[in-house]
Amino acid sequence: MIARQEAEKVRDKLVAMLRERRDVTGIGIVRHGDGYGVRVNLSSSGICLPPEIDGVPIVTRTIGPVAAYRPPSVVGMHRQLGD
Repeated sequence: MIARQEAEKVRDKLVAMLRERRDVTGIGIVRHGDGYGVRVNLSSSGICLPPEIDGVPIVTRTIGPVAAYRPPSVVGMHRQLGD
C-alpha cells in the first residue's frame, strides 16, 4: 500500500520534470487500490511515462485539449428561454 506522502513526493518530482510540457494539463494524487498513485492528465497521447516511479503507480489519462469555460451570454439565455 502506497501512503499519500509517498505519492505526494512523486507528484512533486513529476511537476518539476513536466513543468514545461504543453501537453500536460494536470498532475494530481488519486486513490489506487488500497493506497495512492499519481495521475497525469494529457491533452494528447504524445508522452510516455513509466508505470511507476519509486514504487508509486503512475496513471496517465488523455483528456484532450483544455479550454476556459465561457458561460452563455445573457442574450443567448433569453433566446433559449423564449423571452
